[in-house]
Amino acid sequence: AVRGSRVVLAAEKRFEVFVTNPSVGARTRMMISPSMTCAEIVERGRKELGFDQPWIKNEDFKLYKAEDESTPLKGSVADNEM
Repeated sequence: AVRGSRVVLAAEKRFEVFVTNPSVGARTRMMISPSMTCAEIVERGRKELGFDQPWIKNEDFKLYKAEDESTPLKGSVADNEM
């Protein structure tokens, strides 16, 4: 079973990203894959940063590339050429 898990991980490229909430200075690292969606990254990032209270909406959080913060990212990681 463990070998099978390693084969699946090797088949799909995974890489590290930083998720930052600049207003409070919170930051976390995440390993993501091209198939992950921006919504999944937001949900996981909120939980890791401690912003996963039920009264805060996922839609209140946006993802941007560091070099261009004018347009929020949507879709999958692969859709955004990361």
